[in-house]
Amino acid sequence: MIGWLATYRTPVKAAHIANNPHTNFSYWTQGNDSVAIDTVAAWVDDLPAKSHVWDLYKRTSPRGAGYDLGNFWRSPADPKLHVLRLTPWRIQVIRGMDLRSRIWQAA
Repeated sequence: MIGWLATYRTPVKAAHIANNPHTNFSYWTQGNDSVAIDTVAAWVDDLPAKSHVWDLYKRTSPRGAGYDLGNFWRSPADPKLHVLRLTPWRIQVIRGMDLRSRIWQAA
């Protein structure tokens, strides 16, 4: 299982990931449904990977959860576009209506 994040490579973000690639991402909805993902992040800046991520965002982002990368970058070849490969080791999903939780962990 792999996740991808299109982002800017700011000096602070680059320094944090260089020092410790363990990252945490979360998503929350108004109904208190939430997901927390613990990952190991790595920069992947080759054009085929950027093109793959550009296509994934375009084809698979759920309405209201994703965004058009073209609003921030001109194309996959834009030098300001950077991609993080996220290798999760723990994912927790919490259903807000009863706080039922499911946890997946890498073997």
